[in-house]
Amino acid sequence: MQFEVFIPGLKQFVFQETNAGILDLILDEQAGKDVPEKIATAGICFDFEELDKQAYLSWQGEMENSVIRSINYRFLVKAIKILTYAQAGATYKCGTWINHDFVSDKGLLSLFKKMIGDEKLQEIFFEYVLGQFDYGKNEQDVNNLTFMFGGMPRDLEEEAYNWYKKTKKFSTRVVGFRYRQERFVKVVNGEEILKMKPGQDVLVIREPENKYDNNAVSFILNNGEKIGYVRKTIASFLARLMDKGRIYQGKVSAVLADYRDEDERVYVELIWE
Repeated sequence: MQFEVFIPGLKQFVFQETNAGILDLILDEQAGKDVPEKIATAGICFDFEELDKQAYLSWQGEMENSVIRSINYRFLVKAIKILTYAQAGATYKCGTWINHDFVSDKGLLSLFKKMIGDEKLQEIFFEYVLGQFDYGKNEQDVNNLTFMFGGMPRDLEEEAYNWYKKTKKFSTRVVGFRYRQERFVKVVNGEEILKMKPGQDVLVIREPENKYDNNAVSFILNNGEKIGYVRKTIASFLARLMDKGRIYQGKVSAVLADYRDEDERVYVELIWE
């Protein structure tokens, strides 16, 4: 297996994985002999096109040419990916990656917990655990997230309510968007693009008379177009708070690419003062 790495200001590096789990630097003709044996204060640039963002993995000090262990490199790449999407607000997607794609190594998970921070980790934990469509059936399957959270709470619903009660802002995915997305699609050069953009204001509306769920909380753009709802297992907590007078301000935090599941594409950040 090979990894191609582009370091800003320097040339392309190609790493090849050995049987010992080491990534050896291959000096090809283009990289040539002008590549220094030790690189100081270097970094790797990653492009996340669907977020229109870049992220950098950088290190300080000296890096030997052939002492990057592949498991550690993969961990860092996944960490950069999850941190970037978490900052953008795609919290449910981050929960999926942590739980299913992240290496189940307690040391690396503990390190990542320090990297992401307790507040963001709690946001991802509740968004993912409560946001699953089969919530209530497989809580014990969220092994990595549960470990990082410190164990599954004895009373998950009470812990979740207290968290949503105190947190000032969080992002959540828009469900039910699959039934409405055609209204928000425009075709540019044969490519479907959603008209919504991060930063766009969203009204957060309580719908107590909703015949399907009296705890319903919906998302509506300023032009009156409804884009979907809060997942009902999370809406049950927000509804209690909104019925007591809380008012949430909303804005689109992330819009993911069309190859994502329709109900994992749009995220809204909710804020209250």
